[in-house]
Amino acid sequence: MSSKKNTVRVDWKAPHGILTGTLNATAGTLVTTALAHSAGMPSGYALAAGAAGAVGSSVAGWRNRLTGATVAFRAACWTAAGTWSCWALSAGGPVTLTGLGSLLVGGMPLGRWRRGSRRTRRPNRPADACSCPSAPAGRSPRSGSSGSPGCAGWRT
Repeated sequence: MSSKKNTVRVDWKAPHGILTGTLNATAGTLVTTALAHSAGMPSGYALAAGAAGAVGSSVAGWRNRLTGATVAFRAACWTAAGTWSCWALSAGGPVTLTGLGSLLVGGMPLGRWRRGSRRTRRPNRPADACSCPSAPAGRSPRSGSSGSPGCAGWRT
């Protein structure tokens, strides 16, 4: 008999991908709204929480120098989550066929839109100061060049 256990190790520092991020956000919205419904919370609180999340994620995104598309996407996700939660709380609860269906229809396209807003940092210096060959002088890093990961002026 062997006393060695088969254990599964989970990398908790791994970032979310397109699918897992969308599923995590959708499930989090559903669970939070279900708890709010169970506690009898007014629907306006969900809308206020979504607005506060949108403002907070926008400020954090700009402070971390994320692209405008990424900041706008995150703010839109918070706004959508708050709006859906407000609607679900006022329409009889989130765990109804209509509530779950609308969450599915509203949440799944977010993963597709996420592909277009990559989590890329804005460059810290102009393209002509960049030493990589993929950023010719006079062009900004976001104007069509690929942005090699080894360039100090690009952060991917």
